[in-house]
Amino acid sequence: MADEIKQQHGVSMIAIPWEFADQIIYDGYEKAKARGQSGLENFHETRSLFATGKPKPVTHPIYTKLGTSDLREGPWREQSRRLLDEPELRYWILIDDWVKGFLEQIEDARTSPLVLNQVQKEQRLAAIVRDAVTTLCAGDSGKAFKQRMEDTALYFAETNRIEQAKLSLAVAQQAGEGDPGPLDISFLTALVQKSFAFFMSKQKAQQEQEQSGLIIKP
Repeated sequence: MADEIKQQHGVSMIAIPWEFADQIIYDGYEKAKARGQSGLENFHETRSLFATGKPKPVTHPIYTKLGTSDLREGPWREQSRRLLDEPELRYWILIDDWVKGFLEQIEDARTSPLVLNQVQKEQRLAAIVRDAVTTLCAGDSGKAFKQRMEDTALYFAETNRIEQAKLSLAVAQQAGEGDPGPLDISFLTALVQKSFAFFMSKQKAQQEQEQSGLIIKP
């Protein structure tokens, strides 16, 4: 199955400690249960084949692989943009509802009569992107993103891309602070811009489709 996935999608599967996998699955179960999701009735029965009770917290395997040192040294902020060039991250976008909330601000910045010139527009758009990056790193979103970047770091490490793994872990460490910090993180900036562009393109396509539906052809 792993070979088929690699051949069809160009994605290599990696092995992780079963205790860590169990923790991920159990956390997913608790979140789904809190949302009132159905189809969970047999979870504990199925899981009892190899474990019972709530799993004990385990350290993310990436810290066994790369150590616990702070990797936020050197030009990691600028270099982190390289991560989006990796095949596995090509299609990454942020789909959280809060992302869509910034689209109105972008539209206002583009059309507002108060913005006098292109430079001011660009400054305002850049400020919106920075606010979105800050939101991404804050609260529950930041915790989830930290884990996603830790997972990404582990994936890169296990596929022999150590530099990419270190950059991913540096981003995770910064997200774990709950704030991107005073300087730009090129990976996060590019990811937010890419996500905005995706949703704006969808909106434009939808508007064009609605307008074409109003045209009555003879």
